[in-house]
Amino acid sequence: MDKRTKYRPATFLEVEDLYGGRKTVMVGADGITFWDAIDAEKITPLVIHPVFKPVEIGPLIEFARKNDLLDALRALTQHINETQGGRSERDPLYVMRVLVAYSKGACDGSVAAIRVAVLAANEEEARAIKAQEIVEQFINKAEQDAAGQAH
Repeated sequence: MDKRTKYRPATFLEVEDLYGGRKTVMVGADGITFWDAIDAEKITPLVIHPVFKPVEIGPLIEFARKNDLLDALRALTQHINETQGGRSERDPLYVMRVLVAYSKGACDGSVAAIRVAVLAANEEEARAIKAQEIVEQFINKAEQDAAGQAH
């Protein structure tokens, strides 16, 4: 297993999720944590640990270029901006999730393929937020237990 624990900030990884699958996450500025969503109010970054079996995807443009998806990226961002109020400008993690989902699907440039990729990214984001809720419950319980033991 790869023991590497520091990655390039603001790049993307694919990691194990809590549901038996994989998800796309963004590396934090410290290079040792990842974000499940850009919303800092809802998400606490998690430490990139070998248990997540991280695989580096790289930066968005590099991934698109390497997989011959630059035209698809343009179409996806246009669709996201038109349907979600310019979201691609403020949420690169979401754009990467859509692009990764697209790369695993029909990949034919059709509106249907784009919509399927957006739906897959929405589902992944919903699972990530749900997993974050589980993490927060665990942290709160651990803090309560620690406070109880201190008294």
